[in-house]
Amino acid sequence: MEFSYPCANLFIMEPSKPTEGAEQKASMTQVYRVTTPGTTLQESLKEMIDSQQISPFLATDIMSIFDKTIVNVIENKCRNKIQIKGRIIDYRNCESLWTLMVKDANFKDFTSTKTVAYAKIIAFDGKNSSNK
Repeated sequence: MEFSYPCANLFIMEPSKPTEGAEQKASMTQVYRVTTPGTTLQESLKEMIDSQQISPFLATDIMSIFDKTIVNVIENKCRNKIQIKGRIIDYRNCESLWTLMVKDANFKDFTSTKTVAYAKIIAFDGKNSSNK
């Protein structure tokens, strides 16, 4: 199977436990927070809280700003596309949040190609404007 998505709506993660949350917006921010910038920011904020440089309340505010900013940047600045070829072994759609498990996934952009044994892809339906 072959399909192409704008990168604004596509996040590739290693398989793990599914994110739990009542609201889709919470799921969206969880996906962004497990990216390298999100993880690094959370670790830095935790260190600053532990050393009492900032309060937990301020760290929560910073993460909220990060959530809004990353959504805005990805939606408005990212125009690259990626092609994915592989065998879908499992998929789910819950409130415009797609989760795809792909075996022998081949990711291709304009400059490079990468193949992995398994990939978990989380994608948001770009047509649903209630995600913002």
